[in-house]
Amino acid sequence: MRTVQGISSVIAYLESVDYPVTEEDIQALLADMDVSSDNRASHFNLDHVDWWINQQQYLEL
Repeated sequence: MRTVQGISSVIAYLESVDYPVTEEDIQALLADMDVSSDNRASHFNLDHVDWWINQQQYLEL
């Protein structure tokens, strides 16, 4: 499983795949998912992040 730790790392990953977002965007997504504050900035599964990007691009069509 590919993972990164922390919001800044997931933001850097998203920029590297040409899907830039802000820290505020990530915080809003985490709040929408009702993730507990203890787990918010821990680990992000990049396979799930890639899936989310594909879903967002599909919705933009």
